[in-house]
Amino acid sequence: MVNNQKQNVAVTPTGTGDQTVITGVAGKQIRVTAYVLVASAATVVTFKSGSTALSGPISLAINGGVSASDTDYLFETASGADLVINQSVDGVDGHLTYYFEAA
Repeated sequence: MVNNQKQNVAVTPTGTGDQTVITGVAGKQIRVTAYVLVASAATVVTFKSGSTALSGPISLAINGGVSASDTDYLFETASGADLVINQSVDGVDGHLTYYFEAA
């Protein structure tokens, strides 16, 4: 695993509550540089580092979406922590770009 090598992953959580999107790696942080989310049902989404919120609640209307990107990074997990998405209603899909950084 190379630090700073950007990777893309589909975001397709199923069910409600906490859903792991990227599994953490010991001694490394996950840095998210971009994301796109689209909701097929009205929902509230929160990005988390394990169980700790990284974002505030993001409210999405049915067929609504949100995206963000940064040349550096938008947010990062704690060292070794999973990147988690919490959704109040099943129905969010999208993708995100990330890289691992040594902690």
